[in-house]
Amino acid sequence: MLLRPALCTSFLLVGMTACGGIGLAPINGGTDGYATVLDQAAGAGAQPVDAVLTGRTYSTPIADLTVLEPAGLQVLLTDASQGELLFHVADEQAAELDIVMTLSTSGGDQDPCQAVYTLPGADWSTNPEFSIQDGTTEIDVAGQPLALHHMDLDGRISTDGDLWESAILTAVIDTRDLLGGSLPQDTDVCALVEQLGGTCQTCTDGVDACATLQLEMDATRVDMDFDMAAGGC
Repeated sequence: MLLRPALCTSFLLVGMTACGGIGLAPINGGTDGYATVLDQAAGAGAQPVDAVLTGRTYSTPIADLTVLEPAGLQVLLTDASQGELLFHVADEQAAELDIVMTLSTSGGDQDPCQAVYTLPGADWSTNPEFSIQDGTTEIDVAGQPLALHHMDLDGRISTDGDLWESAILTAVIDTRDLLGGSLPQDTDVCALVEQLGGTCQTCTDGVDACATLQLEMDATRVDMDFDMAAGGC
């Protein structure tokens, strides 16, 4: 996934897609806005998924992500991003989904050089809705780790199992982790966050350097031979 070089200093997802690999370690998170999405869909007569999900892979183009916060990041993604996020269901149990995540090439195929990262088990007891809530994960941005705190991933899967509908991903990041990697060391990241329409928050150490990232996505089932052991090129 490549962005124009001038955008490599632009914030988390720009760094993810242009300036380095993305990797996810165990997570769990939460979104205040997702209940509204489910409430709006409650009258749609959603039925439990009647397909086996194990082995299915879902794809969402990064350029098609809807940025809910900070809203100004949307233009950067739409104009510059290539490639897709891939989610693969490694195992389906009655009350849990085991999901892994990686990146595609610019052509949409799984990138053999990108590591596959396991997400914490998703609550599947409310089929067709799934939820990973209030955890922590880590991604690699420009070759250095970036922690995602209070991370949620919530969504609804269509009855035929072919679509994740209006999935919401929310996380809190420490903007200081971006310095020296995807952003120059002297960048005022909070000023950049505010320019993009976000607000810096107080981190656990009392410094106002954290920010919320919230994305909405639809992910469509794709046919591919998913390699759980990819990475390390």
